[in-house]
Amino acid sequence: MAVVAQRFSSAWRTSISAWGQPLLPSVTIPNVVAGQDHDLIRSMIDEQIDGIVRGLLDPVREPAAAPGANGAAGSVAVGGDDFLATVEAVNKLFLDRGWGDGFPVVPPTPEAVERMLGGTRRDPQDVVSIMEPGFGIASVEKLAINAVMAGCRPEHLPVLIAAVEALAEPDCILREMQVSTVPEAPLMIVNGPIAKRLSINAGTAAMGPGAINYANTVIGRSLRLSLMNIGDCYPGEADINTMGLPTKYSMCIAENEEASPWTPYHVDKGFRPRESTVTVVAVSGVGSIVDVSSNRPETILDGAASALHFTGSAPMGDWLTGGKINPAINKKVLAQHTLLVAPDHARIIAQAGWDKTDVRNYLHRMARLPFKTMYGDGNIKRDELGNWYDRPDLQWLENYPDVEVPIAASPDSFIVAVAGGLGNVSEFFWGIYGSATKAVEA
Repeated sequence: MAVVAQRFSSAWRTSISAWGQPLLPSVTIPNVVAGQDHDLIRSMIDEQIDGIVRGLLDPVREPAAAPGANGAAGSVAVGGDDFLATVEAVNKLFLDRGWGDGFPVVPPTPEAVERMLGGTRRDPQDVVSIMEPGFGIASVEKLAINAVMAGCRPEHLPVLIAAVEALAEPDCILREMQVSTVPEAPLMIVNGPIAKRLSINAGTAAMGPGAINYANTVIGRSLRLSLMNIGDCYPGEADINTMGLPTKYSMCIAENEEASPWTPYHVDKGFRPRESTVTVVAVSGVGSIVDVSSNRPETILDGAASALHFTGSAPMGDWLTGGKINPAINKKVLAQHTLLVAPDHARIIAQAGWDKTDVRNYLHRMARLPFKTMYGDGNIKRDELGNWYDRPDLQWLENYPDVEVPIAASPDSFIVAVAGGLGNVSEFFWGIYGSATKAVEA
């Protein structure tokens, strides 16, 4: 039995259909519960109490046919008087059905998909992941279809496959990233020789736009189209972002390994330097760290640490509340934040004798707030006796509200990589969940 806010009713219907329970009973209330006055919440529920009782007591009918999933992609015929008219008809069809992202798509003809599949040795029907929230089968063929639509070349397909494998890891909590009201988007960081081979920009203006970012743009876009069309997560339906983000169209970058004074990020994760990898982390927004005159690591990194002091960012102090829960495996995940250090900033920091471990330790040490600032409203789960559910050993903080506590769980809560071109501007991304890194294999 579900109680659903009116504006989430479409997302609710999409979700229960994906979960195989399309006839699950529900009642609708006019407003969301979060942040509402208790009396308003009580009145909304009181108005629906008869429907709630009926939903709980009446037997649930079996669906006429259990939903199933087909491992092979289907097809639809589209035509026009000439080539341009056909392409326009394809784009209109895809927009009408919600399959596009708003930009023109390349028609995924059987021939184009076949060419795309030439970029990998994997069988077209190999299952890369089961993509939430719609539990779509992300086969190699279906990923190839979305790669064609995005404008990818065959050699880009293995990067998309690795990114989808990474998002399937429990720490990424794909379902929540897809359906959250918080605007979130996957950031892809490519490491290893494949970045240069595919001309994935790691330098000037690497976050786009422009012709120099062709590979960045189409690879990132192919992931978004796959999340929509395979994960069955369309804006306004399962995707109920309050605002959305322009970064949801495409966000792919390579680490500038040549300009970095440190080991590449994938080597930090245990891969060999000559291996190619994709790291995926969900981020909610980005802030520029501008420091054009300092020659001290502390001054540069204080900008990134202060970004976490923004009390509207999420999640803040999640280690105190146990982190986000991946409902698929009942695992708690702590957020990771990403700092893309500009080469000029990295040089200054390294010349002072700091490595990336020092950077992470400093960010963790400096990103602190008084306990009352983070949890002054008492938003901490408790058991029936009033004891903290997740960290009872720290409940003494309630008696010392001015004690400063770390905003992030540990130094490992920070991903540090070097990217960008000349200039003293780094970028900090607020994280939501964890991350995953996968090898790129043809």
